[in-house]
Amino acid sequence: GPSIRIAAPSRAMSGITGLRRISSLKSRTGFICSREPTPVGFVGEYLQDKGGAVLPDVIARFRAARPDRRFFLQVQNATQAAAVSERIGHLDGLDIHTGQLSHRAYVSRLQTLEILLLPYMPDKTWMADQLAAGKGAEVTFKDHTAESIAAALVAANDTRAVLQAEAATRRDAWRAVECVDALLDRIIERVDRV
Repeated sequence: GPSIRIAAPSRAMSGITGLRRISSLKSRTGFICSREPTPVGFVGEYLQDKGGAVLPDVIARFRAARPDRRFFLQVQNATQAAAVSERIGHLDGLDIHTGQLSHRAYVSRLQTLEILLLPYMPDKTWMADQLAAGKGAEVTFKDHTAESIAAALVAANDTRAVLQAEAATRRDAWRAVECVDALLDRIIERVDRV
């Protein structure tokens, strides 16, 4: 069956400024910036096949097990944010961002998270392929249930120093493929073939 992945980005790709929902102080999106670190998170499209069906329960279970750890969650719209809030209630330490992140904010978020949660089903995604190729560190699990994903997230949290050290040893492999110089080399290589 598919394996679901939790990535631990290296600190060279990682550090955080979060967005924290404050019900009494609302911006146009309903959320305001927080200066508090958000070390665990989910970014990208909040869809059913990308874990949306189980994420609220995963977050609630994780925060119950590790209440000192903040969690960042990106959702696409206010309806999804309301559904998450309704399902799990108010949780201190849960930062919800509604809408798209700019490219710069998305990359910054990826770089600053200590743990990136990827509860995708199936796991045929670009990031899963990158992790399988040894370009990061991961904790995997096979059951796409809130209980299984939350247990793996707690395990990743509790071993994050080891995961970060492992990810740091793989940093050069990531940069060799994902940096601007590598992209330019691939473009030049394709042009040369024409």
